[in-house]
Amino acid sequence: MPSPREILLVRHRAAGPRLDAVRTAVLARETAARRRPVLLAALRTLWRELVEPCRPAWAALAAVWAVLLILDGTSRPLGETHRPVATETVAAIAGWLEQRRMLAELAAPAGPSSAPAPVAAPVRDHSQLTPASAPVRNVC
Repeated sequence: MPSPREILLVRHRAAGPRLDAVRTAVLARETAARRRPVLLAALRTLWRELVEPCRPAWAALAAVWAVLLILDGTSRPLGETHRPVATETVAAIAGWLEQRRMLAELAAPAGPSSAPAPVAAPVRDHSQLTPASAPVRNVC
């Protein structure tokens, strides 16, 4: 008497070629999927992971941006643009240089190098000096 295994093998022997065809089709599809560009697969994964789960949040952000762009477009009259005049530019540069100078003064380390320079005495004409007001010189 044949065993149950042998009975099943004889009964399903005709299914072998059909299973081989299915196996070949699946392997061909998988190798084609591996050849697909990596960028496309990465974008599809990014879409699936980031956008699909939180579509309401993305829709809300898009709506907020649309409202902001509309408000920005209606805030100034059509055709009116502000272009700085040369005097405004020069004044802005002068202000920037003054701020930079003040920042350099504030950031300078405290020490002997930052001490104010001594004020020079005014130069006097020595021809008008009298003997009483003549400076005393040490002759050593």
